[in-house]
Amino acid sequence: EIYTLSLHDALLIWVVALLTVLAVLLLVGTGGWVRLSESGLGCSTWPKCYGNDLVAHDTYHSLVEFVNRCAITAVAVLIGAVLAPPGVGVTCCGCRRDSSPAT
Repeated sequence: EIYTLSLHDALLIWVVALLTVLAVLLLVGTGGWVRLSESGLGCSTWPKCYGNDLVAHDTYHSLVEFVNRCAITAVAVLIGAVLAPPGVGVTCCGCRRDSSPAT
């Protein structure tokens, strides 16, 4: 099916795609930071760092690893937003996408 997008929706998709590219670049940078600082085991468990703590707070290595986890989470959310097909109920600014097929 072919869907029509308003200019607002097309611009929104373009902006989210650009943010995704920037987030991937951030992820590459934080991944390098984790590797070079040898912080790969800074958080011993996933998704929480220490037992019930979601946020790392005590050592440099755990903070580096936590920043990398935040970057990958941002990338995953943004990729999901870019790939979400029209009509799945995604809303932006209180407006629902028009999911009617073009005629």
